[in-house]
Amino acid sequence: MIIKSTRVPARQASKLVEYLSQRGSNESISWLRGRPADLSIFAEISKLAGKKFAVRHFTVSPSQHMSRDDLSMVLDEICNEYNILQRSRNRIAIVQHTKYRASGADNEIHWHLAVPETDAETLTTLSSSFYKMRNEKISRLVELRLNHRIVLGRFNKGVFKAIQNERPELDLSCFEIILRQAASEVAMDADRWLDVRVRAPYSDKKLHTQDRKLNAIADELCIDISNARLPMALLIQRNVAASSVSNGQTTGSRVRQRRRSKDGLLKGHHHPSDVPEEGYKS
Repeated sequence: MIIKSTRVPARQASKLVEYLSQRGSNESISWLRGRPADLSIFAEISKLAGKKFAVRHFTVSPSQHMSRDDLSMVLDEICNEYNILQRSRNRIAIVQHTKYRASGADNEIHWHLAVPETDAETLTTLSSSFYKMRNEKISRLVELRLNHRIVLGRFNKGVFKAIQNERPELDLSCFEIILRQAASEVAMDADRWLDVRVRAPYSDKKLHTQDRKLNAIADELCIDISNARLPMALLIQRNVAASSVSNGQTTGSRVRQRRRSKDGLLKGHHHPSDVPEEGYKS
């Protein structure tokens, strides 16, 4: 599981609403709780309180199937970690996105949580210190509680020790085994297994930049990829080949140039199932 969060300024709350509500590459969208107008209310409360940020936008992307009850557990852990008061919790909007995964994995559903940054009564702001490590800790907690596959991150040492101290009832043996295996694979000393750090191959910004480039290629080749059931790279490859044959240029320099461009764009491309979307900016 990967949980990420961003702080959305009051002036951009409408853009977040647009991003959460538009189908885009998702097969379906459902507002499970709350409504788009709620985010505008969050923005107005923050403006009245003189606060810059209005919404804490969490994305929850599981690596395995999760039920609604499991999602409720995630919400509990987020609220506990960030000390979200009950009245603010009651205002949290939850949006479910369903997206086809080329891998065929049972993780087509992911969720977006829109949490008010400013408490309507106390006018206090949610804590944002060490948020990346805290989100990673929540992810590992949920994986351990649901017996899901452990997804290593950048802050394994801090997360492991925090869970060990704060949640002694949880069995961390599977977490330790995965860390030791990862340390062995990169030839680290056996006693340094807690120092393993994993970085995502692409940041969210790079993924969305790459998606825009791929969409530009699709537009140039007149390919409709809005409801594609095949990976975008395969669709482009097939259409480039078909276009080249029809133009009698299967061995020409123009085809080779296109292929070099395509390879350059697609090299190392990972499907966004591994990195939750946060690019609601147009």
